[in-house]
Amino acid sequence: MINVYITNLAKYNEGELVGQWISLPLPLDELEEIIDEILGDDEEYFISDYECDFMTIDEYSDIYELNELAERIDDLDEHDQKKVKAILEWGARKNVEEAINDLDDFIFYEDITSEKELAEHFLDEMGFDLPQIIEVNINYEGLGRDLAINGFFSSYGYIEEC
Repeated sequence: MINVYITNLAKYNEGELVGQWISLPLPLDELEEIIDEILGDDEEYFISDYECDFMTIDEYSDIYELNELAERIDDLDEHDQKKVKAILEWGARKNVEEAINDLDDFIFYEDITSEKELAEHFLDEMGFDLPQIIEVNINYEGLGRDLAINGFFSSYGYIEEC
């Protein structure tokens, strides 16, 4: 879920690229072994590239903190991982840790991707069994737009704070 390219800073400053892609999370001893392998006798590393679809990573981010964060995300089921990404895409929380800590403050519908679907879901949940003549005259998009005023359609589904 988080891939980082760890680069030896001293070698980089000498014009040599010494580094390795690492997929987080890793067991701590494995992570330390890889970093030791990259650094050799040198002391500093930096993150020269990364692949992550839910946050930006700074070149001097703490690799151990990133590893712990990746572990927390990895511990979530697929639905909650998408929920975290939706929270972040919406901007409802400023970082991944806050989004994970506040998961219970949000309702997430990954199968609702439009205002029309939101309105249909709402009417189904309310238990309305509408006659055909009424149902065909409902402006589902308008109703969904009004219902969505306190939520957000992310690329993962609809999310709202409860």
